Parts: sequence; C-alpha cells; structure tokens
Amino acid sequence: MIVVIMFFFDIDILHSGVLTERFPNLLFPLFTITYISHTRAFHSTSPFPPLRKK
Repeated sequence: MIVVIMFFFDIDILHSGVLTERFPNLLFPLFTITYISHTRAFHSTSPFPPLRKK
C-alpha cells in the first residue's frame, strides 16, 4: 500500500506542478522518502522490505 501511494506521489510530482505549488515545503522530504523507499525495495529480494533488518 505504501509503495502504491509513493508511486502516485511520484507521478504527481513529475507530471504536474500542482503538488509542488501547493506544498513546496513537502517536496524535499517527499523526494527523500520516495528515494529511500525505492532504493530499499530495489536492493531487497522481497517487494515489501521490513522496516528493520536484523
């Protein structure tokens, strides 16, 4: 569910400036969260990696 939400957020940021115009302060944290989530999902074998790895 979180990945889907992040995916839609990416589409809003990349293909329209509505989100950036309304919430300019959320742009950097949002990019950081999406980047971290995408890299974690990219380097993990499971599609939904756990929050903490032991």
